[in-house]
Amino acid sequence: MIYLVGGMMIFWLATFAYVWSIARRQKQLDEEIAALSDVVEKPARR
Repeated sequence: MIYLVGGMMIFWLATFAYVWSIARRQKQLDEEIAALSDVVEKPARR
């Protein structure tokens, strides 16, 4: 029974870490897209 609990804990920790890393990468990509949009729009404003 202890192996089942240990395995489930490892599974959920791994799942949480994976989802957290995806969320962090998504935030970085959103920031990069916003910066690129600003660069692209600057010449159009002149």
